[in-house]
Amino acid sequence: MNKIKIISNYQSEELYSLSKEFYNDFNYEKIGVNGNGNFYSFNFLNYIITDVKYKDIDIMIYLDEDCFIVNKTEFFNLLNYFLINDLDCIGMPDGGGCPD
Repeated sequence: MNKIKIISNYQSEELYSLSKEFYNDFNYEKIGVNGNGNFYSFNFLNYIITDVKYKDIDIMIYLDEDCFIVNKTEFFNLLNYFLINDLDCIGMPDGGGCPD
């Protein structure tokens, strides 16, 4: 079984708190990292990939602080698609959106 964790890089604790309510009941550990001070993009990803305290993560679900999951079924469908097809990375650019 894969060790899956949800990681968010946030600059606004208020926004992060609001968006996390949409997935707080998911059975994955949630890790919030304060991204203030230019700690985002590749700097952030490099930190997560290379820091030993995250070495037990098999799959990182990265959710930005402004990601609001409005359809949990589709979220899990996407995760299952990812796992079944043995993909390495899926996502969208910052500020992107997906229609239902």
